[in-house]
Amino acid sequence: MRRRAARERGFTLVEMLVVIALIGILAATSVLNARSVLLTVRVQATASDMGVIQNALRAVAADCGTLPQWAASTDPGLMFQAAWAAGCWKGPYLNDWLTAAPVGGSFLYVGTAGNSPVVRVAGVSVDAAQRLAAKIQTQFGSDAVGAVSTSGSTWNVDLVVRGPVVK
Repeated sequence: MRRRAARERGFTLVEMLVVIALIGILAATSVLNARSVLLTVRVQATASDMGVIQNALRAVAADCGTLPQWAASTDPGLMFQAAWAAGCWKGPYLNDWLTAAPVGGSFLYVGTAGNSPVVRVAGVSVDAAQRLAAKIQTQFGSDAVGAVSTSGSTWNVDLVVRGPVVK
């Protein structure tokens, strides 16, 4: 048997650099895909949470004959009876006011637009806002997206609650 020469053993520096570069490219691609998938999941969770708030608004409107009368970043009368709902409130309609949205930012009840309640996700990135607006359109209908607006470097997305609400 012939023995290999010392220079023929192992890998060359160029071969090692090529393998390291390929591993780096694969790792970077995986991280980018993971971020995209994570944002998609967060958008779906946010849209689902908006649906929960929408159903609670519909329930309080059915019980009281009107929508919450004021806009606030805290509970508008879905967890605890507000003064405007005295005598008709049959809640709680939510166990907990959802303050932080999974995509970032926060949930706000901002009152009504043309007698329809508006739930806003405020303070999200432009990518999250675009994806959330598209998800709202597919999940709630094309007329459910009220506004997609900017507030400095962050964005807001409005869900206009449609369907059986008392006006």
